Amino acid sequence: FKKHPSLIIENDEVLTELVVPKPKKNQKSLFHKFAQTENDYAIVTIAITFVIADGRFSSFRSVMGGMYNPAIRLETIDDFLLGEPVPVNQDNQLKGLLHSLPVPLMDLRYSQEYRKKVAINLFLDLVKKMEDQ
Repeated sequence: FKKHPSLIIENDEVLTELVVPKPKKNQKSLFHKFAQTENDYAIVTIAITFVIADGRFSSFRSVMGGMYNPAIRLETIDDFLLGEPVPVNQDNQLKGLLHSLPVPLMDLRYSQEYRKKVAINLFLDLVKKMEDQ
């Protein structure tokens, strides 16, 4: 995909292979889709991949979808958490970075403010889950 929902292949072409890189040693991943029902469109989705070495994040990447088209990398948050000790101090600086996320797309079902609050709480919950891995 170049951007949702455009494809980079032509109508008469067939995708025959998809190469996914091997995870790094000790790399872990978390994904969460928040929706009203299992089959509903997501209010927000978050995917995180990380490596913990010597009690700190030696690698951290996160992406948020459902609220943005296309999904966005959370590079500012990734940079902030890289090198941070685990468990993460969920202080005002991390929460401030989450509050500085771009305004979500309009949605007839939920307000932009509600979707952003859900995204922030979901991200903080995933951070807590990372500590258990």
